[in-house]
Amino acid sequence: MCYLFSTLQKWFTWDPIHEDRIRRNFENRGNARLRDFFGKARKRNKKPVWLGDAQWEGLQQHWANEHYKKLRETAQKNRLGTPESGGPSLHTCGSIPMHEHRRRLVNELMFVMYSFKLNTVFCVVLDIILSGTYIEGTTWDGAHHC
Repeated sequence: MCYLFSTLQKWFTWDPIHEDRIRRNFENRGNARLRDFFGKARKRNKKPVWLGDAQWEGLQQHWANEHYKKLRETAQKNRLGTPESGGPSLHTCGSIPMHEHRRRLVNELMFVMYSFKLNTVFCVVLDIILSGTYIEGTTWDGAHHC
């Protein structure tokens, strides 16, 4: 069990059925704060007093890694947005920016609409052929055969 969470349990009480949600909330908030601390330390290039020298060296090696730099650069580009997206993105939906989701949805919708139109045209042509209109010159009765 996490030392910090067990300390929290000494000071506060809750219904045991809420234990999992409270623990997840505690860990998520703790992770966010730790990320903030490490981000500030990286930007300032200054070791926090509560962090050991060996851990600091490990973090600096991790931050110097090419894979980490590439991920960081990708995340920065996603947050900046593009001219098509109208500027910086507040909601990135993970690693895919909102404007990319929007573009994909529009393309998918256009494909569905195009497919629907093709299907409709095919049905009308099939109706005309089956009704014999193209041969006899009579009008189409409007009955759909699709």
